[in-house]
Amino acid sequence: MLIGIGPRALVANQKHCYHCADDELRAETAALAEGLLDDLAQRSGRTVLDIKTVPAGARILFDGKEVGFSDARFSIAPGKHQVTLEKAGHLTKTIDVDVGEGT
Repeated sequence: MLIGIGPRALVANQKHCYHCADDELRAETAALAEGLLDDLAQRSGRTVLDIKTVPAGARILFDGKEVGFSDARFSIAPGKHQVTLEKAGHLTKTIDVDVGEGT
């Protein structure tokens, strides 16, 4: 599957399903398209999440995946996400965020 909007906005991925039933193929296609659209949204850089902590240096998990340490700025796909901040000697904090397109 390939999605392109312009020369700098191109994403591609593939999945193989040799013996899938129609409903399985439909679900896999939808998941693949959703992932590609999220990737494209992130690459556009239009939606940004700034994370700042006091003190700086907290480990950042974005939707369960480690992405770095604070203070940081990330291009993300719009929508609902979960941000977890961890730092030795401090309470772990998990925050649900709903980020709008282009904010």
